[in-house]
Amino acid sequence: MPTFTGKKLLMITLERRIQAFAALGDIMKDGAAGVSDGPAARFSELIETSVSYNPWFTPANVRRAVEALGRNLSSENLRSWLSRYPQLTGDNKPSRVGVVMAGNIPMAGFHDMLCVLITGNILIARTSSKDEPLMKTIAEVLISLEPSFTRFISLSPGTITGFEMVIAGKLPLKLLRDLKAAKFQFGAVVIVIMLGISMYIGAYSAYLNLDSSYRYSFNAMDMGDY
Repeated sequence: MPTFTGKKLLMITLERRIQAFAALGDIMKDGAAGVSDGPAARFSELIETSVSYNPWFTPANVRRAVEALGRNLSSENLRSWLSRYPQLTGDNKPSRVGVVMAGNIPMAGFHDMLCVLITGNILIARTSSKDEPLMKTIAEVLISLEPSFTRFISLSPGTITGFEMVIAGKLPLKLLRDLKAAKFQFGAVVIVIMLGISMYIGAYSAYLNLDSSYRYSFNAMDMGDY
C-alpha cells in the first residue's frame, strides 16, 4: 500500500486521465471478445475463471459486465460526462478518498474507482474478496497505461486508513430520500398492508373460535364419532 506523505503528488492532467481510461475500455472490449494476447488476455482469462471464487460470476455475466464497461469508457463518453464539471480542468489538490467496494456483481466498485481517479483524487479502497481479482486487474492495467496512477491507487482486502472522505453504503440514504419524496404513496401502501393483515387476523381468529366451539359442543354432547 502506498504511503501518502506531505510531498506534492505529480498531477495527472485531465486529458491523460481520459486517454488512460479510454485505452482501458478498448482493452476490456478486446478481453470480452476473447482476445488472447496482451493485456486483454487477462480479462479473457478472468471471464472464464471468476466463477471459481464467486459462483454468481458466471462467464456470461462477467463477459457482459466487462464488455459493457469497456463500451462506455470511450473518450467521447468520458469527455461528454466530464464537460459538466469545468472545475476538473484546474490543478486542484487531490483528496484521499476511501472506498469500500461491494462484490455482489462483477466489478461493482469500478464506478467509484472511476469517479475518484478521473477527478484527480487518490483512491484508497478496500476490495471485496468476491471481486478482488477483477478490480486488481483493472488497477494494474490502468497503471501500465498511465504509470503516474501508481501513486493514486491503493487497493487492500483489509482495513483502510488515511482517507479524508469515504464512499460506502449510500443505498440506505437513498432509500430514506425516496421515501420522503413519495411519503403519501408510501403511507397508502402501509395502510393497505395493515388492512390486509387486520382482515387476515380477523378471519383466522373467527376460524379458531368456530373450531373451538365445534370441539366443545362435540365433547359436551358426547356425540359419537362416525
